[in-house]
Amino acid sequence: MSNARDNIEFMLNKFKLERYFYIIATGASVILLGICIVSLMFRDLDKSVTKILIMFGPTGMITYSCSRILKMWSDCLELFKEEK
Repeated sequence: MSNARDNIEFMLNKFKLERYFYIIATGASVILLGICIVSLMFRDLDKSVTKILIMFGPTGMITYSCSRILKMWSDCLELFKEEK
């Protein structure tokens, strides 16, 4: 059991910088997406198509970064299953 725990801690420490990058990228994307939504709600709708298209960038980054974080966790859990 301690060997699996050591392996998981090693993987988490190894990918610490990458995890922080994905979390920061997700946070920045959520903020940008919120700004676009508020801008669409309270401003005139003459350029709304452009703003709607701009929202694809942050939503794609949120999806990608969350999938990478979940992949790291699933790799750690898979390692834990192998050690049992």
